[in-house]
Amino acid sequence: MTLSTEHDIPNDTPSGPLKIIEFHTRNAMTVFLALLGILVIFFILLGVQYHKSSAISRQSLINHFDEQVVYLDSLLQQMISHLNDMHETAVTDLLETRLQPGMPRHPTFNLITDAPALYFHMDKIEAPFTREMMGNLTGDGNLSGRNRDFYREIHMALRLNPLFRSARQSVKTSAWVYYISASGFINLYPWVASEEWRFTTESYEKEFYSRALPENNSSKELFWTRVYTDEVGMGLMSTCAVPIYDENRFVGVLAMDVTVDFLNRIVSRFRSGEGSMFLMNDQEQLLAHPNLTSSKDRQIKNLEDALPGSLRQQHQSLDDLLPGEPLRTGDFLVLKGELQRAPWTLFYIEKQPSLIQAFINHFGVTILLLLAGLLGLVIAVIILNHFFFILPAEKLVQFILVRNRWERSDLDQHVPGIWKPLFAVVDHTYAKVESFTRESKNQSKLLEDKVRQRTADLEHVNTTLQQQIKERRKVESELQQQMAFTDTALNSQQDTFFLFNPVSSQAVRWNKAFNDISGYSDEEIAVLPAPETYYSPEDLERARQFIQEVVQEGIGIIELELICKDGQKIPMEYSVSLIDDDRNNLKYMISIGRDISERRQAAVEKEILEAKLQQSLKMEAVGTLAGGIAHDFNNILGIIIGNTDLAISIHDSTGKAVELSKARSNLEEIKVAGLRAKDLVHQLLSFSRKSAALKRPIDIGPVVNESMRLLRASIPTTIDIEVKIEELLEPVNADPTQIQQVIINLCNNAAHAMEKTGGKLFVGLEQVTLDNESRLGYFPLESGRYVRLTVRDTGMGIPREIRRRVFDPYFTTKEVGKGSGMGLAIVHGIVTHHDGAISISSEPGDGTQVHVLLPVTAGQLSADPVNTKDIPGGTESILFVDDEVAIASVTGQLIERLGYRVRISTDPEEALRVFTKDPDSYDLVITDMTMPKMTGVKLASAMFSIRKDIPVIISTGYSSLISETDAEHLGLAGLVMKPIDIRETAGLIRSVLDK
Repeated sequence: MTLSTEHDIPNDTPSGPLKIIEFHTRNAMTVFLALLGILVIFFILLGVQYHKSSAISRQSLINHFDEQVVYLDSLLQQMISHLNDMHETAVTDLLETRLQPGMPRHPTFNLITDAPALYFHMDKIEAPFTREMMGNLTGDGNLSGRNRDFYREIHMALRLNPLFRSARQSVKTSAWVYYISASGFINLYPWVASEEWRFTTESYEKEFYSRALPENNSSKELFWTRVYTDEVGMGLMSTCAVPIYDENRFVGVLAMDVTVDFLNRIVSRFRSGEGSMFLMNDQEQLLAHPNLTSSKDRQIKNLEDALPGSLRQQHQSLDDLLPGEPLRTGDFLVLKGELQRAPWTLFYIEKQPSLIQAFINHFGVTILLLLAGLLGLVIAVIILNHFFFILPAEKLVQFILVRNRWERSDLDQHVPGIWKPLFAVVDHTYAKVESFTRESKNQSKLLEDKVRQRTADLEHVNTTLQQQIKERRKVESELQQQMAFTDTALNSQQDTFFLFNPVSSQAVRWNKAFNDISGYSDEEIAVLPAPETYYSPEDLERARQFIQEVVQEGIGIIELELICKDGQKIPMEYSVSLIDDDRNNLKYMISIGRDISERRQAAVEKEILEAKLQQSLKMEAVGTLAGGIAHDFNNILGIIIGNTDLAISIHDSTGKAVELSKARSNLEEIKVAGLRAKDLVHQLLSFSRKSAALKRPIDIGPVVNESMRLLRASIPTTIDIEVKIEELLEPVNADPTQIQQVIINLCNNAAHAMEKTGGKLFVGLEQVTLDNESRLGYFPLESGRYVRLTVRDTGMGIPREIRRRVFDPYFTTKEVGKGSGMGLAIVHGIVTHHDGAISISSEPGDGTQVHVLLPVTAGQLSADPVNTKDIPGGTESILFVDDEVAIASVTGQLIERLGYRVRISTDPEEALRVFTKDPDSYDLVITDMTMPKMTGVKLASAMFSIRKDIPVIISTGYSSLISETDAEHLGLAGLVMKPIDIRETAGLIRSVLDK
């Protein structure tokens, strides 16, 4: 409704408003518009000139910036080209060595040495190679004993050294060039001593390695890492890397590092006015900023650190900035350039001058003064306009606002006279409106009451309807959630779920596991009959009988083979139960199936492992028995050798040695046989793993002759023996007893092959030299000089199908009771332990020939010790303790003949009592290790508690009980092995007493 109060306004309205408009138009607006026009024109002219100058300057800046982007891209291209060359060389080398029949050996391979801490390195560089030419190749474990692929990879890594050096010289800004292998080594250039840095498995956690793995880099592409801190002190850097594959096998990573110092040198060249350049990767990490990053930094900074304070809140908008298009934001100009050779972005930010500063820079102070004068004129116009128009208008507005609140207000007498009639008109109009408004309020109140009541009724009805709709939606949502939960629960199970109608043979419901195992789709399962589709005729009959049993019992378990869509049969174990309706009528069956393939395979493997365990326990028992027999046999040998020494050096009543001309030679033979038996006991202890091999430079010829002399009595006379030993053989580094064991085992096997038919046994010894071609038959031997032992028989030979298994433990073709299957396995282990190789050639009916090659040594030939010096003696008092009466007696006599005063005891507790009564009367105690009631170590400990400085020597025939290291840790003075050698023991006694 529109109300008009036009008839209420007095007809004699003053003409003040018209005069105000006329005054304002004629005075203020004329002057103001004129000055404003002049200023606008002037600023337009200045702006056009400033815009042209700024555009030229900005384009020059953009061109310079683009040149910097291209320059940086070209440097990165150099690095990538070198990496591609190294990648091609590595792959080519792996291909060439894979096709070569022999094992490649790089010229610098001999520079790699093993460290005591179980790692290898190339710390020692020899001419003609220098550290400037080589990187240090370090890795875990020992270098020897690796597989062929490992040595191929070492060859490849060493071949990369010239390319490493070339890349570093060409791209002088790179920090490190290296190849890191998945086999546990790294070739790092420039050379760094392994004491400062070497390969550790922690390197595999670094991004330059983890991102190259097949699961993280399936496309095998070159990539750049994030910024990280170098462990060797190069500071912050990033790495460019590429994975290396041997065919489809991942072997390692080639990488080059670039430091932030190098990148800073590039960006610092680009400085213009107040601007600065910085480089950022795709992780918003700073790669270069002259004022924020350097090699001394250990903290990685991000994009926000490089931005001025007013730009930090807008750094997300920089990502949307297109390369080559400058962005003006606030007081800053931003340029962006993206590199093509790396996922990096180059930014340049320059603070722009204010408009006044720009005008001063371009036009000088005179123009600024002119602008100031014009500005003063404009201000004067504004002041006049304010006092004569704006201020009265504001007071009129205030007056209207007060009257609009139905309040009274007096007219301001300070306004110009031409404004006062206007104030009176406004006051008269508001008085008329007040009267009309009061009447309208009364009518509106009645109408509002009626509308309010009707609205309340409608809201009540609407609330009821909304509540009903909400409850219905809640019920529908709960039903949907329950159905979704049931589907999720069934499909998350690894066991198959299958619900079917046994009457119609139709599937009702199944889970995803059943689809995966059977290979059928949901559409196929829905129409295929069950169980006819999934089982063979034999299993189908069992399944039907089982269903009848489940109908009777309500539940059951059965194993059947599920026939998949592709024909594969999978053994399954099914747990089946019934679902009845409310009238107990059969409705559905639920079948839960589990794949039991692994269970069946585990059962088969369990039987195999049990058989191996029984054989292993048998061999362990034999080894334990051998160790025990050797221990007791040592005591017997001690008695024989000791009494022989006593008999050889019998003295008369005056103390003068008696010469037994006839018996002496026999006694010497007894002693030699006893010492030989001592070596055989050492062999028994080696078999039972109670003793280590004692290798030394020896002439192997006498060992062969001695072995054949021992074998002659056990080999049937129907077998002829021919021995041919070449003269002037170089020595080999070997344990004579173990070499004798090799010869005896090989000859016994040859004799067994000829025991029914007879034949000829040939044993030969010669020196040979292997070259690159002939060494291939004796992998992994290198070229060089070797002594070759040949054992050849004319027996029945070895069938081709079992020839490759002859070195397997427990494998034997002999009848039960004639062999354990360990002979050739022990031979192979001994030869391998001596850094040698063994080969067998045989054909059925043509006999067998075995070659054993042992490397010659440059060491001095080790001969048996000759008793050229007198046995040292003394006059001190010694307490000798051993529970074997015979050993105690004979050893005591031998020591007494050296001049010592000896007190013998066969009971350790009685010996402790004797020592306790007068501990200072003894200068030395010698005690057996294994004794009843108290061991030698416990006896020594008890004596130390009485007298701390008493020296104690332990004698034992069982080295696993105590070693020289154990003896030293326990504070013992020494350790002597049984059977006791009087010359060795005399020297030990004298050295202990002289300390």
